Amino acid sequence: MQYYVDTFSQIKKEYPNIKLHTLGPPEVAHITKLEKSSHREVLMALQEAGMDSLPGAGAEILIDRVRRLISKGKCGAQEWLDIMKEAHQLNITTSATMMFGHVETIEERFEHLVKIREVQSCKPEKAKGFLAFIPGPSRMLIPCWRK
Repeated sequence: MQYYVDTFSQIKKEYPNIKLHTLGPPEVAHITKLEKSSHREVLMALQEAGMDSLPGAGAEILIDRVRRLISKGKCGAQEWLDIMKEAHQLNITTSATMMFGHVETIEERFEHLVKIREVQSCKPEKAKGFLAFIPGPSRMLIPCWRK
């Protein structure tokens, strides 16, 4: 975490007007594990260092069955959602994504959207929460060794 704190602080020192839209929930989850800390503590340290907002990277489809198949090693769906909820509690603006068109069902796409909406509905009144939702079709090629 210290690397990111130092980097963000230095960037803000040299370019105070720049907006740092950095580190999605999978990165925050990984730092939290490495630091043996909480999502809140990591987000607060990054925010204090100059992080302005979080991208919705790593959402893929927020269903663990799908995540195990397409994004093994990333945080689970609930941890992704919890990190975004915590960011909103700290008044950190975020975005949300959905990568679709691979192994998920239509129902799982709808579940993903419902989960994003539930997080948005939990944000504090004055927080912005998710400012953007970016859906993207998957162009993922499944390597021959995974067939």
